[in-house]
Amino acid sequence: MTTPERRRDPRIPANHPVKLKCEQTAGKYIAGTTDNVSDGGAMLMLDHTQLLVTGQTVQIGIVSSPVKGMLLTEDFVDATIVRSLGHGQTQHIAVRYDRPQRFAEAV
Repeated sequence: MTTPERRRDPRIPANHPVKLKCEQTAGKYIAGTTDNVSDGGAMLMLDHTQLLVTGQTVQIGIVSSPVKGMLLTEDFVDATIVRSLGHGQTQHIAVRYDRPQRFAEAV
């Protein structure tokens, strides 16, 4: 028996640099990469040992193009962590954007 798909937006595999900032990081950015993206959210792999928690609000910036190496303040979007799994020195988190984005088209 298969579980019905609950996501509204199709996920697109993507491996792009990402930076995340939240209250717990005291203004510092956490680096990582995307595993997949959609217009409604993303799965991120972060180089961070302290586990971020479900329900936590964050700001994320995804580098969608190899020519665009630097993220500007306006490139960051507000999101909420909907799932968080620790894996040693890294963690995987799923985020839902507060407002739909067009990251899936950009990557």
